[in-house]
Order: sequence, then C-alpha cells, then structure tokens
Amino acid sequence: MLKHGTLAIALAMGLLAQGARAATLEDNFNDGTLTDWPSPNVNGASLSNPGTNGNPGGYLLAFRDVGNPGHYLSTKYSGDWGAMIGSPGIVVSYDLRVEDTGNIETLRFEISNASFSDIWRRDFFSIFHGEPFPFVDSNDGWVHISYPIDVNWTDEEAMNAGWVRVFESGTPKSFVDVLKNVHGPLTGITHAGNQFVGEGRTMSVGIDNFKIEPAVPTAMPDVNMDGFVNIFDINLVSANWGGSGPDGDANKDGTVNIFDINLISANWDPTAVPVPEPSTIVLLGLAAAGLFGQRSLARRRPPSA
Repeated sequence: MLKHGTLAIALAMGLLAQGARAATLEDNFNDGTLTDWPSPNVNGASLSNPGTNGNPGGYLLAFRDVGNPGHYLSTKYSGDWGAMIGSPGIVVSYDLRVEDTGNIETLRFEISNASFSDIWRRDFFSIFHGEPFPFVDSNDGWVHISYPIDVNWTDEEAMNAGWVRVFESGTPKSFVDVLKNVHGPLTGITHAGNQFVGEGRTMSVGIDNFKIEPAVPTAMPDVNMDGFVNIFDINLVSANWGGSGPDGDANKDGTVNIFDINLISANWDPTAVPVPEPSTIVLLGLAAAGLFGQRSLARRRPPSA
C-alpha cells in the first residue's frame, strides 16, 4: 500500500509541476523606469516614463517629432514564445493611448526574428481600411488591445486570424518559425503616421500594462454536452483518465484527472436524472478501492495451518 501511495503522490506532484510551467511576462511601468525597453529604438523614437497618468500609475510614452514612433520590447521578451509562456495558446495585450492624433494612419503590432528578415504584422487600426478612429474620451483615452495567438498556426491560419507577412529576405520564415525565435528589441507596437508631416507635427503614443500570457480555454463541466452535469460526465472522465483530452478534459488544462472530477462536482446539476450525489460517488469509489485492496491481500495471504 505504501508503494502505491508513494506513486500517487509522485504523480500528483508531477501534474502540479506541469501546471506550474505556464508563465506570464509583463510590464506595468509603475516603477517610473523604462523597464529595459530600448530608447531610442530601431525607428528613432525616444521613450520616457511620465510616472503618472497611466492606467494607472506610470506608463511608457514614445515620441518622435517627424515620422513613426513605436514601442519595441525589452530583451526579456526574446525567444520561443510558446516555450517561454508554457502554452501553445497565448494572448498579447496592452493598453494604448494616442496623445497626438493629427497624422495617425495605422496602429499595429509586429513580431520579428533577430535578423529582421521576417516580420508578421497585425493591424489594430488603419485609415486605409476605412475604419473610424478607435479612441474616445472615456477612460482617459486608454484603449485595451489584445491579440490571441496559437504558436502552432500554419501561415494560412495566421493570415485568417488577421496576421500578414510584411517583410522578408532569403527563404521566407513561417509564422511558427518566427514565433520560435522572437527578437524583443525588433518586436513591438508600431504607430505609422504621415512621413512628411514637417517640423512641429509631433506624434506621441503611450502604452501601459503590456502582457504576454497563456490563453485560458473555457472550462466545460458538461463534458458530454447533453445539457446536464451528472454521472455521465464522470463516466466520460473515467473513460479518458490520464489522457490529454479533449474528451473528458472538463477544465481544459490538457490532462484528464482529479481536477476535472472536482470541476464536475462543483457544478453538479440537481435537476438532472436522479443519481447519487458527487460526495456519495467519491465515497463509493473509495469504498470500492478499499474492498478491492482487501480482496487482493486476501488472495495473497497463505492459508492458515
């Protein structure tokens, strides 16, 4: 019994360790510094942290008197994003505020490799698409922007999600390849304006709460999708125990285990067909396991003299 108990503890620790691999990379700029974001950056914009009037606290302000200001990431965002975040599904998000809007043309997020030979771009706003300018006076002008990404997308899937390859040299790199070799100082939020605005036509854009985090799938305790959370969902979890889903994976963490049972129990539907309560099911399961163990011991015990 001790050996089996030790094995169960080891398995549980292994599952917890797997869950702990997911990570979030973020900067909120509330310490009043640039947090290692490069200034001046690749397009010549200078960065500053005003320390106040962010969303909330400090924020990162990019300024350029002629041309296109932009925010390019610190080196801590360089690398294989899927491996760094610990999830194939990730979300890039940030708050953005345009402080000089007279010559704004496009707002976009660009992902580049270290050689700057391949860039994948996702436009948030473009006057060339006939879109209305998205910024209003609510929330002090701050707008929250997020881009869901699957690091395993094919190029076609990435394009269907709004991403465009905009620059390449040599052999074009796929979306997957670029996501495996992201270079922070050449990746970030760019803000294109009129290149011929002339002296005095400045352009300033602020960002706050930049974050790259795992995407969280929607949990679904009704795993068999029959409209009830009941014993039949428990049965489906049991039939797929130890698998990676999607069948039986109620909490969408990629493993079918006790945490899926817990989610089903917490959402048990009292209007479903009469079946034992989840606590009764657990007790019956423990009792059955105990009875099985006793019978196994009885079979191994030598007959008395």
